[in-house]
Amino acid sequence: MKLSWPSDTFRYPMGFIFLLYGFLLVHHRAFFASLVQHWHILLGFFVLGYLGVVWGYQSIWLDSQSVQWQITSMDMFYTAQRLLGVMTMLALAMRFFNSFSPYFK
Repeated sequence: MKLSWPSDTFRYPMGFIFLLYGFLLVHHRAFFASLVQHWHILLGFFVLGYLGVVWGYQSIWLDSQSVQWQITSMDMFYTAQRLLGVMTMLALAMRFFNSFSPYFK
């Protein structure tokens, strides 16, 4: 059973690239405005993607008959799902937990 990329040779460079993207996006107001505007769509896709990962885990990762392209496809889908989860959390935080929210007044 494998739930991540095969070795640290992929994980560390990709983590560094996403760290750089984070530094570049932190001052990009249009990106965060777009996340806040479409938070409900992101949340819906996140839930559907989560169900897809659960299905893939049960039918592909646990099945010893799965071929390599199915496993690789599920690995890529799982990686995209994790990125979608981060974007969904950012959108929800910007929408409901900022200083201008009526929940904190």
